[in-house]
Amino acid sequence: KELNLQCPVNASKDLTSKQMMLLCIEEFKRNNREKVNLIWLEATGCSGNIISLMDGENPDIAFFIQQVVNLRYDNSLMTAQGEAAYELFLSILETDFILVVEGAVATKDNGLYNIFAYYKGRHITVMEAVAMAGAKARHVFAVGTCASYGGPSAARPNPSGSVSVPEFLSRQVIRIPGCPSHPDWAIGTIATTLAFSVPELDSQGRPVMFYGVTIHDRCNRRSFF
Repeated sequence: KELNLQCPVNASKDLTSKQMMLLCIEEFKRNNREKVNLIWLEATGCSGNIISLMDGENPDIAFFIQQVVNLRYDNSLMTAQGEAAYELFLSILETDFILVVEGAVATKDNGLYNIFAYYKGRHITVMEAVAMAGAKARHVFAVGTCASYGGPSAARPNPSGSVSVPEFLSRQVIRIPGCPSHPDWAIGTIATTLAFSVPELDSQGRPVMFYGVTIHDRCNRRSFF
């Protein structure tokens, strides 16, 4: 007899993301909402979260960028390069946009350990870019464990002085952790926030609908630890 080995926690969350996206789709269509611009910055990390996003199913990334957001900036997916890319980034800062950061923010030596652009003879650091975009974004999302908590980049001895996005920015940051983050949870959280409002968050700033119960909560070995 074939066994169903799917984790019940993951199964319930897959259902949640599907149901939330159906509600979001209805809301977007009913109110003919204008898509908001999205800046996705890859900071000190492995860039695994943008790759994970492309594996999303509820919905897939095609629906996400066609119906939910205008993905205007991500260095892994965009065609613009060099100074043209940085000028595009600056132009988006003058629009209505949301910010997603993956990876920790390197702060030592004014962030010189992670360069974002070289513009008019000057190095622009990721720290500087996150500060600029974070000050103006409608919402900020820390996607992945490095952005949410620092991750390996912030581990001792931490030569780059890396910190999490919530530590770096003095404003609300919605955490969507995971290594990498689950694409459906990232898309679901962003879409829900744009269609309705910021979802209920737990004490760590994570959406309760996805992080209220984790796989560890139902582990039969948890009591031993």
